[in-house]
Amino acid sequence: MSHLQVTIARVALEKMLTGASFSICTITDIGEMLHINPRGTQAFKMLKPLHCMDYSDMPAEVREAIPGLIRDAFAGEQFGGIFRSVAIGSTP
Repeated sequence: MSHLQVTIARVALEKMLTGASFSICTITDIGEMLHINPRGTQAFKMLKPLHCMDYSDMPAEVREAIPGLIRDAFAGEQFGGIFRSVAIGSTP
């Protein structure tokens, strides 16, 4: 994957993770861009029911698991360290 693709994935994930709610569309869109199909992973199947759910409506255990589940859905891709640096639901 190119540097630009990684940057786009990082920016999209950062926007979604720092917004008010989770969107599975961001995950599928990034997967399409990178030619990775996250849909078959257990992590994606766990994330899908959270679609459009506000982070404030999720227990802390679920919110804290989201970055790792996204990483697992993309087979460990880091997207520029986004999973280590973004606090979910916190506006930058």
